[in-house]
Amino acid sequence: MANEFNNAAKKISALIESRNLFLRNIMHELKTPITKGRFSVEMLEDTKHKERLLNIFIRMDSLINEMALVEEISSGFESTNIELLILYLRL
Repeated sequence: MANEFNNAAKKISALIESRNLFLRNIMHELKTPITKGRFSVEMLEDTKHKERLLNIFIRMDSLINEMALVEEISSGFESTNIELLILYLRL
């Protein structure tokens, strides 16, 4: 019985680690093109289009950060403070 419990605990730990790695990779893959796009937009001359594009990239980055925060809270990550979430969502 103890061996089965040990095996189950190891599998759960491996799944959690795999999930964390998967989420880190997804965040990286989503944020890299946004960062590259923002750098490219910054090199444009100041126009209305530059402002729009910059706002789009900023909004996309903000959405990804919000998704990461919601995921962190829903997974029960202990260091997350609900007041911080409320404050962040008000911004």
